[in-house]
Amino acid sequence: MKIKFLSLFLAAVMALTVLASCSSEPDLSALLPFNLEHKYSAEVEGVAMTIYVDCNVETTGDGTENSPFKTVAEAQAKIVELKFGDKGLPSGGIRVLLASGVYAPMVVNSENSGTEDCPIYYVAEEERGAIITDATILYSSDFEPITDEEKSRLIDPAAAENVVKLDLKKYGLTEDDWGQIYTIGTYHLAYKYEGATGNAWADLYFNGDKMTLARYPNEGWVYTGSIIDPGSNKDTPVEYIDGATFTVPDELAERAQKWQTLDNVWTYGYFMYDWADCSNPVKAIDSENKSLTLEHGSFYGISERQRYYIFNVFEEMDIPGEYYVDRVNGILYLYPPESMADDSYITLACSFTPTIECRGQYVTFKGLSARDTRGHGVVLECDNVVFDRCFITNCRQSGFWSTGGGHTNTVLKNSEVSNIGGAMAINFSAVSTIETFEPCGNVIYNNYIHDFQQVDKTGYAGVSVKGCGSVVSHNEICNAAQIAVAWNGPNTLIEYNEVYNVCNEASDAGALNVGRGFTSYGTKIRYNYIHDLGNAELGSQGEFAIGIYWDDGMAGQTAYGNIIADVYGWGFSVGGGRDHKIYNNIVINCTQYGLYYDSRCRDGEYGGENSWYGKMANVGSIYSDIQNICWNDAWKANFPELSDLILYPSDEVKDNPMLVINPANSYVANNVLYLTIENGWEPFVIKDAVRQFSNIGENYVIEDLTDFPGYMQKEYRLKENSQIREFVPDFEIIPFDEIGRVIE
Repeated sequence: MKIKFLSLFLAAVMALTVLASCSSEPDLSALLPFNLEHKYSAEVEGVAMTIYVDCNVETTGDGTENSPFKTVAEAQAKIVELKFGDKGLPSGGIRVLLASGVYAPMVVNSENSGTEDCPIYYVAEEERGAIITDATILYSSDFEPITDEEKSRLIDPAAAENVVKLDLKKYGLTEDDWGQIYTIGTYHLAYKYEGATGNAWADLYFNGDKMTLARYPNEGWVYTGSIIDPGSNKDTPVEYIDGATFTVPDELAERAQKWQTLDNVWTYGYFMYDWADCSNPVKAIDSENKSLTLEHGSFYGISERQRYYIFNVFEEMDIPGEYYVDRVNGILYLYPPESMADDSYITLACSFTPTIECRGQYVTFKGLSARDTRGHGVVLECDNVVFDRCFITNCRQSGFWSTGGGHTNTVLKNSEVSNIGGAMAINFSAVSTIETFEPCGNVIYNNYIHDFQQVDKTGYAGVSVKGCGSVVSHNEICNAAQIAVAWNGPNTLIEYNEVYNVCNEASDAGALNVGRGFTSYGTKIRYNYIHDLGNAELGSQGEFAIGIYWDDGMAGQTAYGNIIADVYGWGFSVGGGRDHKIYNNIVINCTQYGLYYDSRCRDGEYGGENSWYGKMANVGSIYSDIQNICWNDAWKANFPELSDLILYPSDEVKDNPMLVINPANSYVANNVLYLTIENGWEPFVIKDAVRQFSNIGENYVIEDLTDFPGYMQKEYRLKENSQIREFVPDFEIIPFDEIGRVIE
């Protein structure tokens, strides 16, 4: 995490103020003063009244300072009473001040929300002190040692002396509360198997850290051996749905002999492609022949040397932080990650209820800690709502989730979103504004977003924005299996973000990743520092991490002033699209291509390739986007050049730049790659058809890092007399010190 100091922050303010003077740029200046607070303050300037809430009082009061309400619901009832009373809501706003403690989930609706003249502020008296959760708190005093018979089952005798247990039924919990294990991951065939799909199971947290269902191996993976029977896949007739059989390592075969049962023992992994994850129950393990048979078929099939691990095995509780639930009898077993004290905060996230459900307007949430849920942290269907200095953590699904109706003018700033099980940490959607071209006003600014995609790891982005003019700015985003940021909507702005340690488990993915559409035309990606991507331990497919990835015909994107460094894979990948601008970027130390731009859409039609690219003109989403959305009056007014596109290929229009599958009207120049690329990979690969239809200038390679005095510390500030100026005299110095979170 980088900490930016006040002088740098003021420079960022000045830069953003200049940008805001252009009508096409969003005005973020109203957000910036909040970052000048050195200490948390529960004060809200100008409010007309404060309603006090303290969950610790024995008897509820009338909401005054000396006699607070006990629940947030009582404060909301007071707001409704005022709102529909004779005098109405007071001008200036109402602050609902929450004392430190644990509160039930909050529901804000149209009745108890605010107005433009009287916004409602839910404010924690102490930052993160007001905890919003519906989790079950488990008390350390209720745990007891396991029996000798239970100890004998554990493979590690030393671990057996540390494992404790608790009867969940003593808390009034049932099977519905702790849940059953169902298929996880994005690519599976569970829908073909009765009883294989269902709700997520409850997660266990110890002092805020998520515990791990007992697994083998404790870290990393085992790999499929020889494939004895490939089993079924998505194309197999439904009457044949058997799982694959493959050989396993000697150690696994030996350990499995010590497992008392295979009931509810599961695998999780990437059985064919390193971008397609799923779990699959174990049907059998033949220790003599050293083979494992899966219960279900695999979506794409299975191949040798693919990664997986085995989980939910009682006998494998052998390191601190592992646990197991006897789901028939409701007994929780735990190897505590640290000594259990009376003040240990142990929770079981049983409830699917969102911690905050916001379906109103003119509401601000400040300083709240929303946490520990089996569902989404925050559900949004609202307008003019702000989350400031909030802490959203330990959510099995998403941290923020937009409903079908979406939301507008929603700001998430100065907050932390972490430990998210779902593939999306934040989903901001105002999809209706894409067609109307009305700015959605949704902004994700100056947040620390980390450790997401912990359960479902592929297919979606950690930060996903949909809408016209969405802004993702000055965030620190890190620690995820696959994509960090994706977008859908015209004039999206992605700037000044630091993104790192993503795409660290799944391949063929970009830190900033989007594909197959024209509805994101006009997006700008600038001044981002993207670094340390991919994982050298994952094998050849695992190398395929990308800094900025515009996939499969994506069009109308601009990227300039970005730094992409230390990628186990590629810097840029552009998959055949048109109307792109890529300039003034720096790529440092990628193991494969620095910048790759192909002509796959054209090649699929005219190159004789028997691939799905050749069908894109007839069935591809990018073309239906143009016909259904991008040719309406609002779009034509903003991007008149799209009106002249030719959708359907023929020999007569094969070389017409306006044929949509031609990679035309792009500009790629003045990008600089530092260090040579090993293993024979070319630094810049731009296919002939791209050069035919687009403006491709010079791009350069510099074979050392002396332009960056602080490169050993990964401080990529260009010195003024840098070598890059010899190649590109007017190269814009990238404002490295202004990238990332802005903290006083």
